[in-house]
Amino acid sequence: MRFPAGLVGPTLLRAALMGAMVAPGQSGADPISDSALKVAYVYHFLNLTRWPDQSGTLVFGIYGDSEVGRQLQATLPKKVGTREVVFQRIQVNDPHPKPCHAVFIPAAYQRDIPDILGRIASHPTVSISDAPEFARGGGAIGFVVVGDKLRFDVNQRASASKGLQFSAKLLELARAINP
Repeated sequence: MRFPAGLVGPTLLRAALMGAMVAPGQSGADPISDSALKVAYVYHFLNLTRWPDQSGTLVFGIYGDSEVGRQLQATLPKKVGTREVVFQRIQVNDPHPKPCHAVFIPAAYQRDIPDILGRIASHPTVSISDAPEFARGGGAIGFVVVGDKLRFDVNQRASASKGLQFSAKLLELARAINP
């Protein structure tokens, strides 16, 4: 599903994000809806993060292949703030992926997560995943389902060590910080 460019803005995405936290979700029932909610969250994660260097394009890596990854590339706005967003596919067998500002790692690659996080450890990369216990395992932001609501945990310690800063708004919305 592709949203018209004028509709994928902060207002629509904020509404989807807030709706995910207060209204019953459809987790597991409709993966397209789950994917669309995750896209809304990711957009806000990017808007509410400060990197050591805020200039130039924002490179968003997508590890492997997944519905959420395809949805991110198809519907994530091409600009976040004043920065143009460019997508970079990261092949599963690539031992030295090019640095990126953010990367989405689908839960399907959960067994690869320690290796992936090790490969990007020296870069100021916001790692995002829907794998269970992702933030607890060293990732920056991990999606979690609480009851029937999509939420997220933030590992602020791991991110701060890379020079990344999350806004107070993002931390306020997180279910857990430094889980």
